[in-house]
This record gives sequence, C-alpha cells and structure tokens, in this order.
Amino acid sequence: MKICELIEKVFPSVVGALISGLIGVWLFFVKRKRDAKDSFLVFVSQQRVRVEAIRDSPFLQKDFQGFHTKSRQEFSDAVARVWPFLNQCNKSCIKTLWAKYDQIPFDELDGKWEVGAADVAFEKKFPEKRTPEKPSARLLHYLCEFENAAK
Repeated sequence: MKICELIEKVFPSVVGALISGLIGVWLFFVKRKRDAKDSFLVFVSQQRVRVEAIRDSPFLQKDFQGFHTKSRQEFSDAVARVWPFLNQCNKSCIKTLWAKYDQIPFDELDGKWEVGAADVAFEKKFPEKRTPEKPSARLLHYLCEFENAAK
C-alpha cells in the first residue's frame, strides 16, 4: 500500500475528528457561558421572591433594610461569578446598576414607606417633596434591571 492510498483512507477520518473536536470545544464554552448566566438569573429570581415575601408578609414591620444589607454581599458574589462571561456592554450595565444598588440610602428602605398610611403622613408633613418610592418597588426594579442586563 502506498502512502498516498493510506492518506486517502485516513484523511477524512482525521478531518472529521478535528471538526467534531473543535465543535465540542466551542459547545463547551457556549454552555459554560450560558450556565453562568443562568445561575445569575436564578439568583436574581430568588432575591425577587424574597422581596415579594417581605412585601406580602402579614407583619407590619417589613425588613427591607435587612434584606438589602444581606443581599449586597450575596450580589457581590453572584456578580463576581458571572463577570467573566459577560460582554463589555453587559459588564458596564451591571457595574452601573451595582453601584446604584449598593448606594441605596438605608432610610429609603424603611418598611414604613411600604404602608399606604405613611404616604399620607409624609405628604402632609412635606408637601413640597414627593412621596418616597415603596422599598419593595425600588428593590424589584433593580432586580428586573439586573436580570435584563445579564441576558
């Protein structure tokens, strides 16, 4: 058997193996990126459920401040895990969102702003100022923005 005949028989198999290997490596990286984003989206969804549970709890005292304090560290970890898999646009969006989320004033997350009666009292006391946004609405807004930024 000549070398040329051997190459003719082996060449298609080698090319096929090379192509399938490259496709496998490419799929691995695509799946790895998707898994990181999915993990982040699951985390954000869990945080949303926690905020809604606090908002819908029957207790008068709603601890949005405690949620925010605890979630800042958790968010920091979740963002660090997904960071290498984001494109530049998503990175800058999440970085901006994170800076805003991290700097939410503590007193604006007071549970008293969640109750409608506090709105009336605030408007009577400070007619020139607008009623603060409900803490649950504010937190849920940020969570939706994080979700959109990671997609």
